[in-house]
Amino acid sequence: MVLKLFVLEKSMKSLKFIQDPLQKPGCLNPPNILLQKNNSIINKARFSKRYFSFLTFRDYLKSFIAHRKLIFDTMKGNRLSDEFKEKIMLAVTAVNGCVYCNYFHSKVALESGLDPESIRQISCLDFEEVSIDEAPALAFAQHYAESHEHPSSKSLHAIIKFYGVDKAQDILNCCQMITFGNLFGNTISAFESRIKGIAPPNNTFWFEFWVYLFFGIFTKFTNWD
Repeated sequence: MVLKLFVLEKSMKSLKFIQDPLQKPGCLNPPNILLQKNNSIINKARFSKRYFSFLTFRDYLKSFIAHRKLIFDTMKGNRLSDEFKEKIMLAVTAVNGCVYCNYFHSKVALESGLDPESIRQISCLDFEEVSIDEAPALAFAQHYAESHEHPSSKSLHAIIKFYGVDKAQDILNCCQMITFGNLFGNTISAFESRIKGIAPPNNTFWFEFWVYLFFGIFTKFTNWD
């Protein structure tokens, strides 16, 4: 399915989001992931995580670039604390199963003041200890990822009612941005799976290799560690 960005009607008319064209929720169990960032979680029978094809990557990237200001405003803004943003992104990552995003955002969450046990709980989709102010956003983040970026109107109305339109848009933007990162990271894992003899379906060696190469160059010139 082609990724689309659209504006919802009525009370959700100002919320803009990208939708995606399989992976079950699981526990990636940080902080252990900080010690094993290069290990891919690969299904022995088949590679079952969601990942980019060339066409879905192209369409998602076009929408992301077109609305980059909206997303960057969320990441630089202070309507949501840095710690809260990391919690949202960890919840989405827990569903999509990206070990690279889990490693990186567990590290950032630690640096933002979140304790290791809280990170572990969120990465296991355990929100029992989450504050009442943050629980609706994390539940929405889980639903957003599990619905493959097709959250229900009821869930969108719920976060608008609880947080207001501006904060709801920020929560949605956090979900969108990390989903892009998750699927990109899972494409790297898909290439690693292919090299180990488990080729992901409906994808090509050269696109996966390009993503893998880009990631290698990116990590070399950025402060990944």
